[in-house]
Amino acid sequence: MTNIILTDNVGTVTGEIDYGATTNDSTPTVSGRASGDAAYVNVYGDGTFLGRVAVDALTGTWSYETPAFSENPHSLTAWAVDAAGNQATSYSAELAFKVVTTPVTLALKSDTGTNPGQVPDLVSNVGAVKVGSLNCTTWQYSVDGGAHWIDGIFDSTGTGGTFTLLEGNYDRNRIQVQQFDALGNVQEGTVSLGGTVIDQTNPLAPQIGNAIPEYASINLLESLAAEPGNVEVYFKTSTFDADLYTHRYDATDSTKDTDNALNAKVHLMVNGVLINSPGNNFASYFVLSEAQAAGYYTMDIPMGSFNQGDNTVQARLIDLAGNTGDWSTPLTYYYDTVNPTATLTEASSNNSGNATVKSNEAGKAYLVNIDNVTVTQVGDIFTAANSDWNSIDIAANTETSLSLSNLAAGRYALYVTDTAGNLSTDAAHIYTVI
Repeated sequence: MTNIILTDNVGTVTGEIDYGATTNDSTPTVSGRASGDAAYVNVYGDGTFLGRVAVDALTGTWSYETPAFSENPHSLTAWAVDAAGNQATSYSAELAFKVVTTPVTLALKSDTGTNPGQVPDLVSNVGAVKVGSLNCTTWQYSVDGGAHWIDGIFDSTGTGGTFTLLEGNYDRNRIQVQQFDALGNVQEGTVSLGGTVIDQTNPLAPQIGNAIPEYASINLLESLAAEPGNVEVYFKTSTFDADLYTHRYDATDSTKDTDNALNAKVHLMVNGVLINSPGNNFASYFVLSEAQAAGYYTMDIPMGSFNQGDNTVQARLIDLAGNTGDWSTPLTYYYDTVNPTATLTEASSNNSGNATVKSNEAGKAYLVNIDNVTVTQVGDIFTAANSDWNSIDIAANTETSLSLSNLAAGRYALYVTDTAGNLSTDAAHIYTVI
């Protein structure tokens, strides 16, 4: 009997299997050509009888698909059998091979990315790639889509290894691993990792403030007056390191993924304490869009976070890869919810005179005709007729003359607003214009 042939019929790499080579076909086909009076061939695997196959009477050829072999080294032999059922005393040449059907695994050793809805998201600040399920003599990896290959090193288990990626974007199929058997044959194809981003650059500190040029009309103090339940802090994130993220690739698609690429965490600190926003823990608070990350974002701060007097607010960014940026330069502002007191010297005169007014805080004093105007908020004064009120800026604890010019006759009360917008109650005394 001539030498037997083993054929791989599975996957992308098919055909004849060399002696000692590796196959991912667990049921390879064994074949050969019998000589003499052979009518059948008995096939043995690892010394165990597998089956009998008939020999073609005209060509002497035969073929047999083996039962499934486990993932191990194996051997096959074939024995000629005559028509009477007598097996030859010697077998054909032995054929050795190895079955490997478990694919190599590739994964980031530490996927530090925090992209919601994508686990893993293949974004990390750690460049190590873990290779598993190796079943080979040697292995290689490529970081440029197979253009160049680097020899890999086995770990202590003999079935795994690691290699390290530099910072950057890696398109889908750019990171690959291939295995080689003892004969130097490439085992079944290559294994690729999806689109991957390695980012080891910390985001820059955001700019946080109440006087951003593009939003010059926005002021923390105005927000306090308009939004008594919370304070809106506007901070600039145009310095966000979005260069990697706007070019990252989706792990399952070769098209760019920009919709979810900018999910940065935002930490906010008030007076040195990391705080929570109502319903949102800042440890998991995300900037959800590229537009927000490139411009401005508004966050609500619980009022209980502030002290009367000076307060500092700072923000920092934790990017999608888990890199933590520096805290922003502290924004210091004065928080004041205490109403000022108003003091009016009681007197009467015509509208050519002046009233003497005073407050314990700097701000603005309003002399208002209470016969015509009911004051519950500052807006009530502004909407009154011009002849029913006058105002003047005042310093703290300083008697100031407020003109009665153009005021209509009537009883006038004094109200004061401080620089934070808090409105006093009316002063204890009345000024009468006659």
